[in-house]
Amino acid sequence: MAAVAAADHSIHAAKRRFLDDVARRFGLGPDAVARVLGTVMPETGPDPYKVLGVSPDASDADIKSAYRNLVRENHPDRLMAEGVPEDMIELATKETQAINAAYDQIARERGLK
Repeated sequence: MAAVAAADHSIHAAKRRFLDDVARRFGLGPDAVARVLGTVMPETGPDPYKVLGVSPDASDADIKSAYRNLVRENHPDRLMAEGVPEDMIELATKETQAINAAYDQIARERGLK
């Protein structure tokens, strides 16, 4: 889904509907597309909470847990070990960077360590 979102560096209504449909078919929650868009297309104004897939009123523990889960799922080293193609590794690297940036922003705002 991230590759489609980033393909032409634009989001138009038809592409958004397509991405929403893909997310629904794969059983992903309603924030899945927003999280992917926030990570691969920062010009869409990524909301760090959406990048992590949590709400702004989530507890610090829930935010840390979501962050750790996302890093574990998307970490390029893990994907390399699984034999994922190089272009997907590059995408995972960008997504992991966006996840880290989102967590760092929230941690600064909340005074987390």
